[in-house]
Amino acid sequence: MSDHELQRLKAVHHRILDLQLQGLSAVAIARELGLSENGVGRIVRSPLFQDQLARRRRDQDRLAAEAHAQVVAGAKERLAGAAVTAAERLIGLLDSESENIRLKTASEILDRTVGADGTDGTGAKIVINELNVNALVTALAEAKAAAQTENDNDDDPEPDGSRIEVDVISEA
Repeated sequence: MSDHELQRLKAVHHRILDLQLQGLSAVAIARELGLSENGVGRIVRSPLFQDQLARRRRDQDRLAAEAHAQVVAGAKERLAGAAVTAAERLIGLLDSESENIRLKTASEILDRTVGADGTDGTGAKIVINELNVNALVTALAEAKAAAQTENDNDDDPEPDGSRIEVDVISEA
């Protein structure tokens, strides 16, 4: 037998590789293929077989990692879209006829953008009540209009990621 023939795996070896990658034991593989347990054991322990097994496992791991990355990227994309939709719905509720809904919505928006602890990062407590909800709605509408005007006048159609700052009337 030539060295070239020794370096090649036969069809039965590839079948053993497939079964081993599926998690079958040498005993189960021997039964499945009608081979002796000792014969399967010798094949499985051979350096050429072990090299092929390691290569196939790396390939499987790489493919699994790529598939996982695609699923995660798709999930992130869907969540980002849902976040935009949720934010638009919250902002839309600021125009509600119900004062209670406007107050709760303003509070939710501020909790998410300023902080759930009610501070603006400097430790100053932000208070929203019926008197300043209208000021918040007006300020947000003006900021949105200003941003739209700025984007309309901008030569670059891509958003620059700048933030719109809105002064909120607060009571101590």
